[in-house]
Amino acid sequence: MRKISQTFETLKLIDCRKKYYTLFAVFKISEEFLAQSFSIKIEVSTRQKIKEYELRLLTSPVSNLQILAKVMALDSILTDKLNAVKEREKSRDLFDLWYIGELKKVPVEIPKILPLSQLKAELHNYPPPKTIGR
Repeated sequence: MRKISQTFETLKLIDCRKKYYTLFAVFKISEEFLAQSFSIKIEVSTRQKIKEYELRLLTSPVSNLQILAKVMALDSILTDKLNAVKEREKSRDLFDLWYIGELKKVPVEIPKILPLSQLKAELHNYPPPKTIGR
């Protein structure tokens, strides 16, 4: 990741670390022709599982930049999130399950792993549903 950021002067590495089984990086991109800079978050799994991937065209709301990338299929992400919920009690996993259900337009059963009061308190960190994909 550091070598990538050193190759392009308009690309700045903001954060780079290993989180459990994931390599995580955030790049900030600043170009003269852009009204504002923007960031790209990249997460790469280091697990040796065989996953289902697909090619997706990634776009940005602040730039006409488009990237064709090999990304994990939504069904594989859903399976991983369901397994994550069993291993840890984090509201972000519940939010991710709900969001995947919204994207797939199918109900996803969200396990009750946290007391409702704690869940409500933690979910304030996430955007309200009306701001997502609408």
